[in-house]
Amino acid sequence: MESCSSASVSPKYDWYQTDAKVVITILVKKVVPESVNVNFTKENVSTSIKLSSNEDCDMNFCLSHPIVPEKCTFKVTPSKIEIHLAKVASIKWNMLEKKVEVAKPIAGPKNWDALAKNLVSDKDEETIDTMFNKIYADGSDEQKRAMLKSFYESGGTVLSTDWKEVSKKKVDIKPPEGVEFKPWTS
Repeated sequence: MESCSSASVSPKYDWYQTDAKVVITILVKKVVPESVNVNFTKENVSTSIKLSSNEDCDMNFCLSHPIVPEKCTFKVTPSKIEIHLAKVASIKWNMLEKKVEVAKPIAGPKNWDALAKNLVSDKDEETIDTMFNKIYADGSDEQKRAMLKSFYESGGTVLSTDWKEVSKKKVDIKPPEGVEFKPWTS
C-alpha cells in the first residue's frame, strides 16, 4: 500500500470512520501544504508528499469500498495530514483496503489435515483456532449455521460447513481414533 523513495521514510497512518466518511491520518511533521498532493478516484487514494528532509514519499490506498471523489478533501497540519473520504454508501467498512482475492478451486474432496498443516506452517503465530475463526468469518450464513450445529450436537468432535448434510439429522459424536468421549458434567 505504501511506497517511499527512501527505506528510512515510512510514515505511520491510522484511519477511522463515521456513517458518512472515512478519515485517514498520516503522521508526518513539518510538512508544508504546498508539498502535499492527494488524488482521489472512486476506488483509490494516492498521495505524494515532499518531506521536510527533502525526501519524497508516495502512499497509495486501494480502498475496500467506493468513495465520491468530488466530495473528498484533505488538510495539512504541522503534525499530520488528514484525508477525508466521502462514502458512497453509509455502511461500516471492516477494513480500509480491499483484500486481494485468490481464485478458489470448485468442488472436489479436500484433505483438511494437509490444509490445516499448510495454513499453520505458513504463519507460525497462526493457530488452528485462528484458521477456524477465519473459515467462520468468511463463510455464508448456511456455513456458519452448519458449523454451530455440528460443533454443538457432536460435543465439539465434529465441525462441518455443509448445511445440507447437517440440517437433515442430529450430528453424531465422533471423537478422534483412540480417544474416548466423556461428556462434561457440572
